[in-house]
Amino acid sequence: MKIATSEQMRGLDRSAIRERGIPSLQLMDRAAAAVVERCLERMAGKEKKRVAVFCGAGNNGGDGVAAARQLMEAGVEVRCFLVGRRDKMTPDCREMEAHLEAAGGKLEDFTADPAFASWCLGCDLMVDALFGIGLNTELRGDAYTAVQMMNTCSVPVVAVDIASGVEADTGRVLGCAVEAVETVTFTLPKVGNLLGEGGTLAGQLTVADIGIPDDLVRKVESDLHAVFPQELHLPRRDRDSHKGNYGKVYILAGSVGYSGAPILAARAAVRAAQERFENVSVDLMCGIPGQSAESFAESMREAVALGANHVSVYPLTIEPHTPFDAAIMRGEMLEPDEDAEAAAMEEAQRILEDASFHRYEVASYARPGFESRHNTAYWTGKPYLGLGRSAVTMTQNAERRMRVQDGQVVDDLNARQMAAEDLMLGMRMARGVSDEQMEQAAAVIDGTAVGRKGGKASLEEVADRSAEEAGSVHAAFDELAVLGLAEHREGRWRPTDAGWLCGNELYGRLLDLAP
Repeated sequence: MKIATSEQMRGLDRSAIRERGIPSLQLMDRAAAAVVERCLERMAGKEKKRVAVFCGAGNNGGDGVAAARQLMEAGVEVRCFLVGRRDKMTPDCREMEAHLEAAGGKLEDFTADPAFASWCLGCDLMVDALFGIGLNTELRGDAYTAVQMMNTCSVPVVAVDIASGVEADTGRVLGCAVEAVETVTFTLPKVGNLLGEGGTLAGQLTVADIGIPDDLVRKVESDLHAVFPQELHLPRRDRDSHKGNYGKVYILAGSVGYSGAPILAARAAVRAAQERFENVSVDLMCGIPGQSAESFAESMREAVALGANHVSVYPLTIEPHTPFDAAIMRGEMLEPDEDAEAAAMEEAQRILEDASFHRYEVASYARPGFESRHNTAYWTGKPYLGLGRSAVTMTQNAERRMRVQDGQVVDDLNARQMAAEDLMLGMRMARGVSDEQMEQAAAVIDGTAVGRKGGKASLEEVADRSAEEAGSVHAAFDELAVLGLAEHREGRWRPTDAGWLCGNELYGRLLDLAP
């Protein structure tokens, strides 16, 4: 979720009111309703409820006055206090005072006397609506006194938009500030809700939708984003599972310029694995937002230095209906640069080969003897049994290959599709496809061995082929050779360096043999 500045929030309010015709009092009532909802939730189960609402003279105070009225209408005993001068009250705040009086309430002048303090001590909750996001000077006078009273009464405080005394754009405390158990902020979180001392004083942060149109919110440009627990989709462990079912560490940490914590955590994860396993693999990704060529190369060198025996390197792929896909659609993120990804993959190859790793698959490197047996079985078409939730089982005979996940068939290939898939998977590996395997595939896919065994066609010969011949296995490999994506030597077809980088073209051409 984007984090907004105070000016951006004021701009959003203006646009909603002036451009979309949403009455300011309606926005104020919605903000108050969000605060009241959280207050009632916190007082749930109490037979009699008592709340003190501290209001300033501005629109934040207007939110507080509206909240006092709604609490009264919900059956709560409420006293509402104005901490400030009446001649400084905004028009909306005055209007909300009129609504409060019409409901039988009153906006009292704040007086810090013993009787008032005694009444406050008997409250179940206090509401801080003194100052909103516009505060930029230190608290003094009655405002200072009111904040000190809220902090010393041992009564939970719910803050409206931001804890009073906190500067919205920095999180800096201006003299003193309310210590809230919860802050209900509106539309988007502010810096002061999350960072600096303000972040420690906010308590639980609730971001409430008050009806500002989504398209206006999307237009807010911000380099800062917050991730809240409800936005994380981490897997839940089954009750009958154990640590052997989970072989990955997910580290969510770090922002631009502050990468120390995730680096230390990643190092610790690798070293913990090395204490228990001989073969530890590290996966690295290139083309991710904010990554530079230098930072990627440093990550590669770090993987080598940690003593990993297996490294997989993948370019970022944007899958449909993912957060990255949504960010690109909103214009908040650029699509991955394929040239930059290709350069990163080439740099990874140089670094790893210099460290005695060899590339045995398009994205996989290993020290001698540490190639992945699991993945190699998959790439060579060996059946396998998957046990547990989300595990995949593959079975096959001469005529059919099936993959089943959670009782559902996810792949059902006929003999021709099997042969095409085997060619594609074989060309993912450095050893490639043998002439014998290619002839076997041609017999299944084409019905006959069309073309030349292990031959090499020219560009003109490829162009002159009939439509039937162009769809053959031999023709496909000849085309890949002409394009520089595959080469034939020592009785095998293998991917070239260009083929590694242009895998979609190579693998797609082979799968197209039996769609």
